[in-house]
Order: sequence, then structure tokens, then C-alpha cells
Amino acid sequence: MAKKEIEKRFLVTAVSEVFPHHYPSMLMEQGYVERAPRGVSFRVRTKNGIKAFLTAKSGRGISRNEDELSDDKVTIETADFLFKYLCEHRIEKRRHTIDGWEIDFCEPPLDGIVIAEREFKSMGEVPTNLQLPEWIGRGVDVTDSLTSHHLARLATLLKGSNKKAIDFVLKKLKLPIPKIVITGPPCSGKTKIINIIKEGMPQLHCVPEVASIVINQVGVKPGKDEFQNIMFQEKLYSIQDLFEATSIEFAIDENKEGCILDRGTVDNIGYFPGGLVRFVEHLKTTLEHEYDRYRGVVCLEVAPSEIYEIDKKNNPARPESETYEVACALQEKMIEAWQGHPRFYFIQNGPGGWNEKERKVLEIINKLLKGGA
Repeated sequence: MAKKEIEKRFLVTAVSEVFPHHYPSMLMEQGYVERAPRGVSFRVRTKNGIKAFLTAKSGRGISRNEDELSDDKVTIETADFLFKYLCEHRIEKRRHTIDGWEIDFCEPPLDGIVIAEREFKSMGEVPTNLQLPEWIGRGVDVTDSLTSHHLARLATLLKGSNKKAIDFVLKKLKLPIPKIVITGPPCSGKTKIINIIKEGMPQLHCVPEVASIVINQVGVKPGKDEFQNIMFQEKLYSIQDLFEATSIEFAIDENKEGCILDRGTVDNIGYFPGGLVRFVEHLKTTLEHEYDRYRGVVCLEVAPSEIYEIDKKNNPARPESETYEVACALQEKMIEAWQGHPRFYFIQNGPGGWNEKERKVLEIINKLLKGGA
């Protein structure tokens, strides 16, 4: 049954010496299906090996959508079958339910991870400054940053190693890495501004444009018909996903403050046959989910026509068919695709020329890195 799940979540960093471990507990196993639609976490859960549940969650933070099939509709045999053939990541934990709190002690390889959750019936019931009770211990609020799905993925990563899960989790919580997209049509200055960031802002990790690598370096190009083009765009999306995830891991390890992306997933809409409708349908995503990937988006206006023609003449890699009119049409598609993002900025050509354009972009990036703009 579909409902709103409203809860606060804490990572317990120090369990109290008086925690009532003698209270009854429940052994829970949870598995996650990565092939679910993007933005949806599909969970298989068993309790004490005798009850089974299927749950789909969407959204993030304190209030999420939850749709669940309860144990009277799901057998243990069904859950075991899904665990075996569909669940790529699994987690085991022992849950104590005490005074309205659910406290989960994770089993290996996540031993040492303790999560405390408190659920509420409405947003109005949520205290403005909810704290862990002293009998649970000390912890940090991870409502917006850590889910059981994240922990299940970590369990897969740590399986068979002697690494401490808590070290991984604390490191990622302390170093949230924002992703900022720089986009724009040909001759908008996108490549130039990214090179400036590379040279002048070493605290940022710059991620190259995936499509350019696939087309120019791998030699794989869009097909000649609609079906081939859709397949090409689907592959591009998957590669973009991989590039972003890997770049975030690298940025965390290198103590970077953020990632600057040469275009983002939403840029694919401008090239996807059928536009937004087919993009959402084939990639099993939503525009809101794609927006949520990025802290902000900076779109640069194409240069004036006279500058565009000079640049095109001096750039042999730019095809003859890429006219100024084509660049302007692509720009409109980019604006249409991105403009719903809460932090979308379209930087136009001003009277101050390139220097003014550069200054505006760098100002916005600095504000976005600080969480503003």
C-alpha cells in the first residue's frame, strides 16, 4: 500500500554503555534490485526468516514515498527466490524497537554500523532539533545522506575484506562532493571555461564530456536510424553514470571540494529521438531525479554569429553542417531541458565580452560550492 514515510535517521557513532541490549530484537535481511527505475529503491526484506515484504521507495530526505506488499501477500519462498536471482546487494541487521526508536545493529561485513530511526505520522510532529536519547548514545543525523540501500552496496564492496565499514561511511559523510554542470552549444566558451577551472581551481575535479570521448576517441557514433540512435543514447547515459560515480569516489579520496562536469545527463534530451518523453521512458528515470544529481547547472550562450563563423573556420574538427543556426537551435533545447533545475543559470554574452562571461561563471561556481546561489 502506498504511503508517505516520514522519518529521521541517525548514524550512531558511540553506543551508550547503558543501551538495553537485553530487549527483544529481530533479525532482518534486506536485498536491493539495482534494475529498478531510476530514483526508486526496490527492497526485498525478511524478518526472522518467517515474514517477507516487498517495498519500493522513492524520493530522499525526511519524507519519502513508500509502496509495500506485506507478508500476507509475499511468501518467504518468493523472497528467497528474489534474493538469489535479482538482489545484487544485501544487508543483515538486528533491530531493537524501544520507545518509538528502531535501532539497527548491522551484521558483518558492516559490523560496527549502528543506525537509529524515528518515524512520524506527519511533518508537523517532527521536532525542530531531534536528538538521540542518551540511552542510545551519540550520533550524527544522516537523514539526507545515508540509506540502507547505500549500506547494502557498501556491504558488497567490503565482502571478503578486513576493512572497517564505519571508516568508509564517516569519510563519505564528512566529504559531500557537489556536482556542477557546465553546458552550452558549440562556440559558447564551455571548453575554455573548464580549462580555466582546471588551471586555476585545483580543489575541483573536472570530468570530460562523455559523448566527445565515445565519438572522437572510441569511434562509436550515433546510428543512422531512430532505433540505433536510442541505443546509442542509452549507452551514453550508462557511461555518464559510471564517469560521475567514479569521479565522485576519486574526488573524495583526493579531498576535492567538488566535481565540474562537461555536460550532464539532461543534455542527452536534446539528442534523444522523441525528446523528454522517450528519454524518460527508455531510461526509466524522471526529470526530477536527473536534476537531483547536480548541485547546479551553468549554461553558456553561443557566441555572436561573426565570432562563431571565425571559430568554425579555425576549427577543422567542427563539421560543415554545424551552422550558427544549428548551434542556436541546440541552445534552445538545452535551455528547455535544464531550466526546471532549481539552480539553473543561463550566462549571456554581455557588453564586457569574454571577461565578463568568465567572471559570472566563476562567481556562480564559488557560490554553488558553498551551498548557495
